[in-house]
Amino acid sequence: AKSIREALNAPQPLTPEDFTPTADDTILEQRAARLEQQPIKDEPKGIEKPQQTQSNGKSFVRDPEVRAWVRQQAKGKCEGCGQPAPFEKSGKPFLEVHHVKHLAQDGSDRPSNAVALCPNCHRRCHHSSDRDEFTASLYLNVKRLKPE
Repeated sequence: AKSIREALNAPQPLTPEDFTPTADDTILEQRAARLEQQPIKDEPKGIEKPQQTQSNGKSFVRDPEVRAWVRQQAKGKCEGCGQPAPFEKSGKPFLEVHHVKHLAQDGSDRPSNAVALCPNCHRRCHHSSDRDEFTASLYLNVKRLKPE
């Protein structure tokens, strides 16, 4: 017989809603976390031209399967520096998914434009003085990336 803890932690069957794109980051993360509980066999198609929401000009509709798949491919290591994720969240290595060509610059929400990064490397992509060189290194080191 399973303990209550085992029963609560057991993966729940996925529903079509788990695969539904959303602009809400909290819902996106919840859906991606559920999808990550099982191996994703095929690379997801993603969204070629993510739509920006009208209510909040900074949010884009994103595919939770892309987020989950990219993190699964990273296997707990930052795709920028190669180091293990710096900590765990809910028992999983914490890595942030970064769109190499930003969504606000008409980048896609596809695996060919997304990497799993530790928080330091993610901030480096946005704020460091060497961000252009670091981004160029991502294209060299992460084979699935394709310049857009």
